[in-house]
Amino acid sequence: MKKLTIIVTLVILTITSFALPTFASDGCDATTDHLTLGRELFDVGNHDDALAIVDCGLNLNPDNYALYMLRAVIYCNTDRIELAIEDMTTAIDLRPGSAYAYNNRGWANFRLGNYEESLANLNYALELDGDLAYAYNNRGLVYQMQGDYQLAHSDFQTAIDLGLNEPWAAINLYNLEFELDRLPIES
Repeated sequence: MKKLTIIVTLVILTITSFALPTFASDGCDATTDHLTLGRELFDVGNHDDALAIVDCGLNLNPDNYALYMLRAVIYCNTDRIELAIEDMTTAIDLRPGSAYAYNNRGWANFRLGNYEESLANLNYALELDGDLAYAYNNRGLVYQMQGDYQLAHSDFQTAIDLGLNEPWAAINLYNLEFELDRLPIES
């Protein structure tokens, strides 16, 4: 009887194991679309769960460029800028021709006040993709912080002309024009 119970238990475990999702050693579900789920959680403001999902995906696939990009964005939005820069650097190592990764690393450096490093990244992003409106907008912010208002104005306008329809793009241009209007007139 005991032998029959052990055999039946083994058969049940074998059959049910085929119905269960595949798990990696860390407990992450290997059948999950970590990028999509992480992005959805991020979009609704659930940064902690989004980060956990992305981390699971990277544990299963440590060479996934898109997951590093998403995790860097999550880090930027949770003020872990140094970690964001590390992830952008990894993304660049995985895909050296990614204008988006250079743009995002430029933005992260801007957030830290590393304006020269930011400009280097943003300029390279624009070398890779001269139509990347976000890079123009971000570079405009750097120029504005450095007091180069004409270059900032030009970049903000270019970003809008390229179709950057984000409300903050127009606000950046408006704020700069307001700032320019308040400067003393040089004679």
